[in-house]
Amino acid sequence: MYHYKAFNLHFTTPFKCPELLEINENNNLEKVTIEFGETPKKLSNILNETVNIQSNNKELLLKLKTVANYYISNGNKIIIEKTAATVTEDSIRLFLFGSAIGALLFQKGYLVLHASAIKTEKGAVLFCGHSGSGKSTTLQELIKRGYKKLSDDTIALYYDEKKKKIMCIPSYPQSKLWQKSLDLLEYKNKGLRKINEDLEKYAYNTKEDFYDKKPIPIYSLFVLNTYKNNEIEVTSVEGLDKFNVIRNQTYRKKFIEKLDLKKTHLKLGTLTANQIKIKRLFRPENSNTLNDVANIIEKDIR
Repeated sequence: MYHYKAFNLHFTTPFKCPELLEINENNNLEKVTIEFGETPKKLSNILNETVNIQSNNKELLLKLKTVANYYISNGNKIIIEKTAATVTEDSIRLFLFGSAIGALLFQKGYLVLHASAIKTEKGAVLFCGHSGSGKSTTLQELIKRGYKKLSDDTIALYYDEKKKKIMCIPSYPQSKLWQKSLDLLEYKNKGLRKINEDLEKYAYNTKEDFYDKKPIPIYSLFVLNTYKNNEIEVTSVEGLDKFNVIRNQTYRKKFIEKLDLKKTHLKLGTLTANQIKIKRLFRPENSNTLNDVANIIEKDIR
């Protein structure tokens, strides 16, 4: 059995997870058990069902025909059932540390966003946007400038009743970078593991630059976009549009449709929108503006 830390939780797994930080098995963190086993064929009291997903307020069954079934329950356990003996651990972990862990975080009552994040003196700064908008690349450029990483892909938020603030929980140190991003950042792909053998996307570990301590307040969020203009443009998001940004960037929204969990996330989304600054940053789609984008972000958070 292996022991790791992510999202301020203690994960026990039957396989090695190079994405995560290893920890001693004796600690005060809340435990999450991951194991191989038989998953239910069908959940009871189903409130939300799609082709690949069944869920109620305490359980979620994710069925991926070419990889595995993932049964996530009560925010503290994940059972994995391979669909074939030849399925690799790399493939299993790809969805485990994506959709499966995302579902578990929802069950724990967190607001889960599809976002990268860094730690700054003012608090956590998040980067959202569609695939290819530059979340991971921008994150790595800012890490090169001395900022600590909180997340590359998924971030969990909660409301601290004592501090009256929305808090950001560090995830894990691995980033996923396309070859184009490696080139922009002047990183080499030698020795890097491909996320998927069919894609030029690589696992880039940033353990030395990762902040793995207590949660910190969230300060701001940038929505990254590309467009056909030649100049970078930054606009502020205000009013109801701030909540719409939070809602649109919620991770795997379909996981919580028709569930009581939706009420919790509506409340957390509203609190988050009211507390933080949100800006949209548009950059030219066919130009290398990475340095300029990072400069603009740094100026905003100083």
